[in-house]
Amino acid sequence: MRDLTVTGDKGTPALKGVSLGVQSGEILGIAGVSGNGQKELAEASAVCAGWTGVRLN
Repeated sequence: MRDLTVTGDKGTPALKGVSLGVQSGEILGIAGVSGNGQKELAEASAVCAGWTGVRLN
């Protein structure tokens, strides 16, 4: 994933310019303080992986 930008539920940028790579067999962990874009990063990662109908609560 390169230069990912995602708008959050409130219409403000949740992620801006995020780039990361995960190789086959690796596990990606996402952690942080509430409100820092973890949910948006997880959803965008799932979509980039080809998953459909993904929505995290």
